[in-house]
Amino acid sequence: MTIPEIMNALGKLRSETESAYEGYKIKKMELDSLKTLLKEELETIGLKSAKTDEYTASIVQKPSIIVTHEESVIDWLQHNPDIEPDIYIGLKKSSFDPLAKSWFAKTGEVIPGTDTQVSEYISIKNNKKDKK
Repeated sequence: MTIPEIMNALGKLRSETESAYEGYKIKKMELDSLKTLLKEELETIGLKSAKTDEYTASIVQKPSIIVTHEESVIDWLQHNPDIEPDIYIGLKKSSFDPLAKSWFAKTGEVIPGTDTQVSEYISIKNNKKDKK
């Protein structure tokens, strides 16, 4: 391929990618809107789930741990002999979150400087087909 051919191919592909992304954003907004509508309808009639021939929808509660005071968490990490605090320097949420969830599950206590938060979302799953 020549340089102009490569540039033309890249330009065309970039345009196609941008167009596809715009289509994705529209579909994602439609998806979010329908999930919100379904959740509201289920809550209105007092259901936590619904099922059709093809799909099952459920309102799922997802607990999470949020850091409310980073210094308290770091102090707790430094004074807990079972945990290597150097792993959590800068308190990166991705590495701290599993520890906090595990600690909460094991002890029923939240780490000082953290709190629990429960969020609800709609889970949509395909129903398993009967194997014959």
